[in-house]
Amino acid sequence: MPIRRSGRRFLILAAIAALLVVGFAATRADRVPVPELIRAAEPTWDREEELAPFANGMMRPLRDQDFRVLVAVPQIYASPDAELGQREFDLRDPAEWPLLREAIVRTANMAELQDDLDDAGRVRPFPFDVSSKGKRRALRETVTLIDRLGEGGGEASDTLHLLELVRSVQNAFRYPVPPTYQLVPDIFPKIVLQMRRHVEIGAEPAGTLQKPDVEPPASSFWRPGPDVGRIGMLPGFGRAEHTNYNDRDDCVYDQPKTGWGAHPGFDVRCGEELKFRFNLGDERYGGPFNTRIFDALGYHVQPIDAVAGLRLQYDRRVLSQYTSRRLLTMRAKFLFIPLLTRTITDIESPFDRIAYAVLRDGSHVAGRDLATRILRDTTVVDGQPRPEEVASNYIEEFERTIAYLVWQAGTAEPDRDIYDAIGAWDYDHLDHASRREVRGLFVLAAWLDQFNLRWENTRLAYHNNASGDRILVHLLSDVGSGLGLARDLTHNVNSDIGVMPWTVTERKEDGTVRFSGFASAVENSAFDGVTAGDARWMLRRIAAFSEAQLIAALVSTGMSAAEVRLALEKMLSKRQGMLRDFRLAGEFPDVMARVIDRQLDFDPRVPSHRAMVTAMGASGPIAPPVGTLALRAGELVPAR
Repeated sequence: MPIRRSGRRFLILAAIAALLVVGFAATRADRVPVPELIRAAEPTWDREEELAPFANGMMRPLRDQDFRVLVAVPQIYASPDAELGQREFDLRDPAEWPLLREAIVRTANMAELQDDLDDAGRVRPFPFDVSSKGKRRALRETVTLIDRLGEGGGEASDTLHLLELVRSVQNAFRYPVPPTYQLVPDIFPKIVLQMRRHVEIGAEPAGTLQKPDVEPPASSFWRPGPDVGRIGMLPGFGRAEHTNYNDRDDCVYDQPKTGWGAHPGFDVRCGEELKFRFNLGDERYGGPFNTRIFDALGYHVQPIDAVAGLRLQYDRRVLSQYTSRRLLTMRAKFLFIPLLTRTITDIESPFDRIAYAVLRDGSHVAGRDLATRILRDTTVVDGQPRPEEVASNYIEEFERTIAYLVWQAGTAEPDRDIYDAIGAWDYDHLDHASRREVRGLFVLAAWLDQFNLRWENTRLAYHNNASGDRILVHLLSDVGSGLGLARDLTHNVNSDIGVMPWTVTERKEDGTVRFSGFASAVENSAFDGVTAGDARWMLRRIAAFSEAQLIAALVSTGMSAAEVRLALEKMLSKRQGMLRDFRLAGEFPDVMARVIDRQLDFDPRVPSHRAMVTAMGASGPIAPPVGTLALRAGELVPAR
């Protein structure tokens, strides 16, 4: 029977939705045969290095699948450009350990060669790059742990330590998303069912609520700290003063962003003391706000600050290298028939993100007009280099008149050297889903509308802390989505306060709590396994934030005063709803007594109104920008 037009439309929409979903990953290393592994390669580095401390005990016994690891192995010795094959090791078999050691030594030696070439000024990228400081150290430590365990001197925690390192390095070779979705069963029924799926947490037996919920021990994921309600959010992250990113004349382009990120960005240096990654895109609110919340709650995150308008000395490379990120694509197929290809990476013109250029005579050229002034031809042709990537396409006479490029609002990641990243960690690997501090992230994400806590947005990393110590931690490397809408797979928006929900949970008559206003973009065993006890543990910590702290964290985003006021009201409303649904209202009478006004009016030009959203920073009060918006009956509208 022929498919009706509405049915065909549904199939197409489902295929498109599937391509927007981030899920489990494939591997990038070629599946080619691996030569016989023998004890031939020996370390080329100093073996006296001490292991970085790893705080975790095992939260559950290791299972058979934990000991099976797929390892990428260089095909030849002593080559920085070696192709990688794959071999699966079953570490329950003692005979496999020396073979794993051989495989890791090969990769570690390749990493040291790559690092030497980097120091010598090599520009051409490596086919499989393991030269970063974090990866090199992890490979060396893996060999040390194998030797320790092989000699019988290791402890049970050393095995977990080893497996964390091995899996993290190997995750660096994984493609971040499934490269191909089959119409059946990946799209139908799996994705279609997931579109309408919302996590439900069942009621617990009578009397459970009165039992103290177990506080998880300190681990590489989470650290108990001081009272959450006493932590400063401006400038945040324990810093004594704000970093000045704006109105500087000494900021220069350093290098492009080359990873898998969906949004554009590049690295910047300002003077001798300041280095940061400047990011553009739709996470300009969620990045600064969420990282302050995660940090205050004890999680490891990279600090993110708002940048109102980066003033960058002109350098052609910032234009020609703007689209240096790896293209992330997914395809939908029916058997061998291609249906649709979706590119997740945002490919856009840098001129769309430039506010204006400052010429040497002091005049300005708007970003939208700059392309036609600086390029001979602005035509974009599929399959050809973009206009700004072609050196001969530039009008050098005009280039010489440009002093600065002032960019649109974005975010900065400073102090990137406090973490030496290894590779991603996966919510489904090892004992991660058995940890309350990991499962509880789902509840925090629901409060923040953070729908993109996927495995690729994590890193196992060495944390170089203020005391000079180096410890191994599980870093949440990208928590910037949020402060918008995250209702389901087809309704998720970042940095849009107007569409933020007022509630994200509902309690059924049988006591089950349904996250009806929130759905994560990915499924994993940690989020599927969240319990009422996990939710209450996280909610008690969320309830500790004062209204002043939330205002300060919102002001840190650079959003307008009206947006701060509305976001605050919605964050408080969502918090009250979750506390009520999980039967914690009685523990927090002051939090619950706050009257939520869904019809509020707010005019940022009125001093008393703006004072409501003024935060206290390290050097005094900080008010958000007046902006062009006001609130009428709880809705953002243009200010009159």
